[in-house]
Amino acid sequence: MFKQTLTTLGILAVTQIILQPVQASPKIPPTCNAAVQATKTALNRGSVQVTGVSTHQIRGYHNNPAQSPLRLSLTVNTLPKAPKLYQRAAKSLNGCKSIGMVTIGQRKTGVVVNLGKIDGQMKPFRCAEITTPTGTLPWGYELCSW
Repeated sequence: MFKQTLTTLGILAVTQIILQPVQASPKIPPTCNAAVQATKTALNRGSVQVTGVSTHQIRGYHNNPAQSPLRLSLTVNTLPKAPKLYQRAAKSLNGCKSIGMVTIGQRKTGVVVNLGKIDGQMKPFRCAEITTPTGTLPWGYELCSW
């Protein structure tokens, strides 16, 4: 009986997950297409190649810029330790009002570089040691592994 109940609960949980409505990713606004393309071009240097692009709503921050609600995610084949490269590449997004954050990451590694609009400029996020009581981070910070 106990085993059957656990199996039934497991099936119900999986069914609920599967039946959840899927929200479409927000589209890159047409006014930002050139800036996104310029960012991709700036990253596509040497051994670095952009292999994927997606957009998402910014989440996990308690004071992200409301006028710039989108996060641009760029997947690259390799992620060299070159912070200036990422900041230079994201600079073209400074004029794109709706994109407030850029995440550049290497697929299946969990390693990412986050930049966000701070004072109107894309700047690298700094390491935070703690989150707020609500579990969110202040804008411009990320949790880093030590």
